[in-house]
Amino acid sequence: MDIPPDEYTLMLRAGADMTCEHEWTSAGEGGCTENPGVWALGGTTIRISDHCQHCGLQRTRTLLGSQRNPGEHDTVSFSMPVSEEEQ
Repeated sequence: MDIPPDEYTLMLRAGADMTCEHEWTSAGEGGCTENPGVWALGGTTIRISDHCQHCGLQRTRTLLGSQRNPGEHDTVSFSMPVSEEEQ
């Protein structure tokens, strides 16, 4: 049984603006022209990178597809972009 991740809590931990009505886009995330932000990781596993076009929150999803080992599950993570001042 797959239990979906608590995306709200993950976004809070990443420092997201929770008043933002996130609109996700893959523009500028790399990948191929036909599928921006999508990367093949081998087998049936893909990684999808996108970001909110309003606040910049970055989301990375790893989808394992049908070739997964017992106990493995899809994942999602969030992060705020690093500003030039923080670098």
